[in-house]
Amino acid sequence: MLNLVTRSLVLFVALTSVSHAQWRKDNPFNISSVTNDSQITVQTARDLKPDVRLVWISVKKGSKQVDTFIDANSRFISTKVWLRHGPGVYQVSVMTNASTSRTSSFMVQERVEVENMDTSENIDVTVPSAEIQSEDSKIVELTESLTQGMATDLEKTTAIHAWITRNIAYDVDSYFAGTYIGLKWDAVTMLEKKKAICAGYANLAAAMNRAAGIPTKVINGEAIFSGQNWTGQTNHAWNEMLIDGRWIIQDTTWNAGSVDFRRKTFTFMPRMTYFDPDPAFFDLDHKAE
Repeated sequence: MLNLVTRSLVLFVALTSVSHAQWRKDNPFNISSVTNDSQITVQTARDLKPDVRLVWISVKKGSKQVDTFIDANSRFISTKVWLRHGPGVYQVSVMTNASTSRTSSFMVQERVEVENMDTSENIDVTVPSAEIQSEDSKIVELTESLTQGMATDLEKTTAIHAWITRNIAYDVDSYFAGTYIGLKWDAVTMLEKKKAICAGYANLAAAMNRAAGIPTKVINGEAIFSGQNWTGQTNHAWNEMLIDGRWIIQDTTWNAGSVDFRRKTFTFMPRMTYFDPDPAFFDLDHKAE
């Protein structure tokens, strides 16, 4: 069940476009300049102009950049943005676009420096993001219902893994049609659609585990089937969860079932093969980038 991950492409577009964005402060935003808890609020100072279709918030610290795109369905926008790379100074840029295309020209509305005073550990793997909405009420409610009464993180992550592998089908339609590129694969969308490719599985697993208080990474890399050779190309995503001081691997995509490439169908076959596997076994067909 291999699938292409578009994260690198989107990041390339973001890094190249931001340098060419033009200034036009006709849609001002308010952004706080200091935070003690790794989060800031970005909101419009007044209603957006009618021609604004897309808002892009870029958060950069050194070489690390996180981008959030918001459809301007409402003229007023107020959103929480997380500073995921520890304490220090971040550059936050807010841009608008008259098109819904992420590759067309953006206009810079605000660009400020924000100091994050939060020194907590594992910030980047515990807080929400645009694709890992661990604070979303639907994510929180489902996670709490699955883990109620459980005392250990291992019990909780096992219950979350079981639910995902039994309820989220592989999206064979978009995969074989090639339309998965550019679609949303965030956790909330996966919960609503009940269909995903690897990025969606990994984002949902990360969101639910973080909602349960378990630090969780999304790992991008390459996966191969028996008889295939390594290509060095990123084509898969999975997770690592911090359980009892140890990072354990989970690949909910491969544990959910089987894809018939001839019939282009998916069959649920939940298993635990890629739940905390022996690293030597996992390395036979998975390689992190």
